[in-house]
Amino acid sequence: MAVTEATETKRWELVEGDPIAPGLTALRRLGGGRRYEAYLAFNAHLHAIVVAKLVRPHLVGDGHTLAGLASEAAMLERLQHPVILRGFGATVDGPRPHLVLEHLEGPRLSTLVRRHGPLPPEQLVPLALAICSALHYLAAERVVHLDVKPANTIMSGPPRLIDLSVALSLDEAAALDRPIGTDGYMAPEQCDPAALGPVGPPADVFGLGATLYRAATGRRPFGGGDPDAEQT
Repeated sequence: MAVTEATETKRWELVEGDPIAPGLTALRRLGGGRRYEAYLAFNAHLHAIVVAKLVRPHLVGDGHTLAGLASEAAMLERLQHPVILRGFGATVDGPRPHLVLEHLEGPRLSTLVRRHGPLPPEQLVPLALAICSALHYLAAERVVHLDVKPANTIMSGPPRLIDLSVALSLDEAAALDRPIGTDGYMAPEQCDPAALGPVGPPADVFGLGATLYRAATGRRPFGGGDPDAEQT
């Protein structure tokens, strides 16, 4: 009988105390998407609680997924900004390829707005300033985030910008020929790079504008669809 993706994932799912890698122990599952599973974990080398982003089991041998994980790790290691999530390296070989990330306390902006409604001005202004600072830094480093949205914003004391899994260098972004990002938060040139490109830092500013609109009103600027949809 063929092993389905769901069966394979269930069989592979970690529980508290399971080793992810030497010095990295699973504590509990946080969630997952199409390509990755996230676990709260203890890193004995850092003596800290971290997040381990693991490649889903059916993609462990997928070269594109592993290359993306390694690229994200290298980018996070290079980028040093107080608003941008920190990374602590990746392991792409072995049975459990993974990326180790800083653990942030606090809800995602998308969750906060869904549960409590629009943000008051005293929260909205610091949010805008923090993410603007991060995007200014990324542009100076010739990096385009490509997925600025409420679900990638953590309200952890000072707001933090997370998830550089689809981020590209400026040259790579300018050469895009397919949509990349999340519906409702993509600039027009992200939706149709071939016709409206090139894609660059202004696309991140568009995503920030859509994010702030959602935070200020509780609604998406263009309506329709799942406000926390996954990437295209």
